[in-house]
Amino acid sequence: MYAKRGTGKKQIICETCGKKLIVWDYEIRNGRKFCGRKCKRHSLSTKEKIRKKILGTHTHTQEWKEELRQKMIGNQFGFKKGRPSVFRGKKRKNLSGENHWNWKGGTSPINQKIRQSLEYKLWEGSVLGKDNYLCQKCSENRINKLVAHHIRDFAEVIELRTSIENGITFCRTCHKEFHRRYGKKNNTKEQIEEFCKTN
Repeated sequence: MYAKRGTGKKQIICETCGKKLIVWDYEIRNGRKFCGRKCKRHSLSTKEKIRKKILGTHTHTQEWKEELRQKMIGNQFGFKKGRPSVFRGKKRKNLSGENHWNWKGGTSPINQKIRQSLEYKLWEGSVLGKDNYLCQKCSENRINKLVAHHIRDFAEVIELRTSIENGITFCRTCHKEFHRRYGKKNNTKEQIEEFCKTN
């Protein structure tokens, strides 16, 4: 609620730029300290003022950092509720491992582990590079649309999973079309050759 407008005017000095200005006394009562919005934005925020007041000028030693961390935990700087930014990105122990709601006993499917491994990612990149980043059926060349497809099945022929010769590049549309025609099991090199020749 604003205070009632007074009749008098007073002189104040902008806290940011030092400019002198004449303002109504009700503006001073409402806390006006700047000549405009620009100066207000450039001024120190309340949190920074509190930090300066509490900490003063300290050297950034390990003890000082630990003291600051403890003050932030205790919310002495008036932070909004929640974890301060210095703790973001760290795992919360009460929500990791067995305590997580989606825990399934620590067993990721072996298929998923293989497909997320570095060796498999290198295989994908090598297959795309071998085919000059072009779909071998329709010549699509946008890399985000390309897929490295196993000529012999991933599930059945284990020893050829990461063999570059066992890979071919398709775009997503052609890859779906291939599996729609020939299924997802017992795929052969002859099927690939036949598929690439047809329109």
